[in-house]
Amino acid sequence: MQAMLDQYTVEVDSVSENYWYEIVRKFRDANIYQTWAYGAVRFGEGSLSHMIVRKNEKLIGAAQTRIVKIPLINAGIAYVRWGPLWRKYDSEDNLEDFRSIVCAMRQEYVNHQGLYLRIIPNEIENCQGNLRVILEEEGFKWKRSDYRTLYLSLVEPLETIKSNMNKNWRKNLNKAEKQGLTIVEGTEPALLECVDRIFRETVSRKGFVPGINIDDYHMLQKSLPDHIKMRVMICQSEGQPVAGLVGSAMGDVGIELIAATSNDGLNLGGSYLLRWKMINYLKQCGCRYYNLNGINPDRNPGGYQFKSGLCGSNGLDTEFIGTFEASENALSSLAVKLGEMMRKGYTKVKKMV
Repeated sequence: MQAMLDQYTVEVDSVSENYWYEIVRKFRDANIYQTWAYGAVRFGEGSLSHMIVRKNEKLIGAAQTRIVKIPLINAGIAYVRWGPLWRKYDSEDNLEDFRSIVCAMRQEYVNHQGLYLRIIPNEIENCQGNLRVILEEEGFKWKRSDYRTLYLSLVEPLETIKSNMNKNWRKNLNKAEKQGLTIVEGTEPALLECVDRIFRETVSRKGFVPGINIDDYHMLQKSLPDHIKMRVMICQSEGQPVAGLVGSAMGDVGIELIAATSNDGLNLGGSYLLRWKMINYLKQCGCRYYNLNGINPDRNPGGYQFKSGLCGSNGLDTEFIGTFEASENALSSLAVKLGEMMRKGYTKVKKMV
């Protein structure tokens, strides 16, 4: 389908998977959650919608959207995680282009398809108030983000990044480097299987409900093109795996996805060595920041202390700008509300089991 929005051309569901990857790699705000493989593995390929927006035939924006419709009635939700993509490598950021992209999304998914549209932009809070203003001006309601994280700047030389770490963190890293530990890294399935075993051991030891389904990551790694496969790192002591780390390097911001330490590796410092290795890798890939993927000083003070020590004076404690929602369909709004009530109830029961 094609429609004209002034000088902007909007294309919906007109691209192949391979072409989508060509589109995604043109954006500095590209991320793993906007890959075709992630959407297909998590939600099923049939539930995905892909929008491309051009201005005078030049690409300016794209968004992968998950569509969930209720059978027999014109109702459901369109969900965009860490999109739309709009910050291109070959041009300056243009706020009016961003406005046109979200207008196109609202027109297609809210006005045309009658869905409840929820957008979680891949944008951090600092200096981005103008994006929130645009979204609200275009009829989106704002909800505060519950995603707080740390961004470590990778722009500085490695020596500077290391010297900016917390003193104790740097001390532990230096100690780990003298332990005779080795790092094995790559994209092979066997490495991810090794991280899987360590991760399950970590979950069992700590007794928490993981926020990820690690089985999905096996299928995701197989489906991703070679140039954006996740980087898997294993720390070994005397040939035995003691810690693992999985990250993604796309666009300006690399992100940590899975981290785990075995029972035998708790006092060896492998997690310090792996983060330092990941910093090196992300810099080589051209990333400007390392997203440590979530902090909660109240619920997980140890994790917060570890991550903040890594950043030291070179980190940014930030939130995303929030969630933005729009709907003109009462049935879609009701369906989303009921669905979220059921999901919260299920999560609560699962934690009690």
